Amino acid sequence: MGKLQKSKQEQAITRNHELERRRNLIRKRLISPQGVEKRKRRSAEVEPVFSPIKSNRNGKRFIHKDTEKAEFEFELYTLT
Repeated sequence: MGKLQKSKQEQAITRNHELERRRNLIRKRLISPQGVEKRKRRSAEVEPVFSPIKSNRNGKRFIHKDTEKAEFEFELYTLT
């Protein structure tokens, strides 16, 4: 195992209260009856569209790493 490197500066761990607040809000929305219903519909609406792309076209990963090029590659997948 390697040795731990000591930092030249002291580091402090801080909590991001805004992030925690937003996380809790999203968690409440997801477990609400409306959130559960939306999640059920999403699996029926979105996944069937992408399944052929992932299986037939081997579209699990993009060849290009640049965002614009990956978007173009995805558009080509959807056109065929």
